[in-house]
Amino acid sequence: MIVEKVVKVNRCVFVEDWICPVDGDEIPLEICQVCVRARTEARKSRNSLRTVSRRRRMRSSWREELSELDKQFVNGQLHLQEYIQRRKEIIESIAT
Repeated sequence: MIVEKVVKVNRCVFVEDWICPVDGDEIPLEICQVCVRARTEARKSRNSLRTVSRRRRMRSSWREELSELDKQFVNGQLHLQEYIQRRKEIIESIAT
């Protein structure tokens, strides 16, 4: 004999694609408010982590640009003033 457990999934009343983690038919509004705040904070923290990781990837391309610029200067392909100006532009783009 196989016994299957039927799980009832409650949908969030406020956000359509969320599943309510609270069991029961009557959920106090205070619980919903705490849940919405917690999920919003969790989403914000995930977004900030994504931003940091993107910036890290971009920095490697800036490092490559600086390295290439250094090579061009050492090989005599750039004059000193042009080298300084282009290096300054790359570094300023990192800060913004």
